[in-house]
Amino acid sequence: MARLHCFVCLIIGWFLLGSPLLGDGATRRDDRPPDPELERLYNAWLRFLEEPGPRLSSGSLQTRNPHFEAIVAKGSRAVPFLVGKLESSSRADISSFLMRALSRMTRVRPLSREEARGMSTTARAKAWVAWFKSLHENTALRLPEKAAAWRRLAEGTKPALWRETTFYNADLGELQSRKEATEAGRAYQAVLDLGVPVLPLLVERLRSGETCHVPIFEELTNSRASVHGPNAATTSRNCIRWWDRNKKDWIIRKP
Repeated sequence: MARLHCFVCLIIGWFLLGSPLLGDGATRRDDRPPDPELERLYNAWLRFLEEPGPRLSSGSLQTRNPHFEAIVAKGSRAVPFLVGKLESSSRADISSFLMRALSRMTRVRPLSREEARGMSTTARAKAWVAWFKSLHENTALRLPEKAAAWRRLAEGTKPALWRETTFYNADLGELQSRKEATEAGRAYQAVLDLGVPVLPLLVERLRSGETCHVPIFEELTNSRASVHGPNAATTSRNCIRWWDRNKKDWIIRKP
């Protein structure tokens, strides 16, 4: 009976605190106070979108304003706020810009390019909302296979991620070149597309000696200038120290 009681307590604690297998605080609820500035910035951004110039211009101009950039600069803590706005949005134009902001902040690709091609804005928005509702569980389930594929190609070497191929353009009557991802490049991108939520799990792999994940960590955090060292082992230790100092600003938590 006592053994059963301990088991029940363990299960309850697992759900309350989050599985330790999912990384450093990744499943904890957000205990940070709400940021009132987010609502102000968001409303200012909406007013900007209603102005004649931005409304009639390209998407890039509509996101090139201080309100949008200030929202993106909020980082992980703004993700639940923007997902909530996306879930309640009934306007395709606003949903489109919300997804652009989320993409910038999280570096996540919830749909592959093939899946997203031809999908409506509403369908893509639903994919983002579904991603957020199970982001840590899905990340933890998807990483092992993707990480194994990348590790197999990258361990002990530095594989080329891109190759340049030449082809004949019949319309122009000339040879042209284009860059294509190698097998290693596709494996690298598959891990990278898991985005910022994968960082706690990558750090655990760095702690266990899987230094092949260093370049992915550097790219996701844009920390290469701060952490890169003379060899992979040193850089890996620098990445871990950097994460321990800055992780509170990068872990995405649910409200």
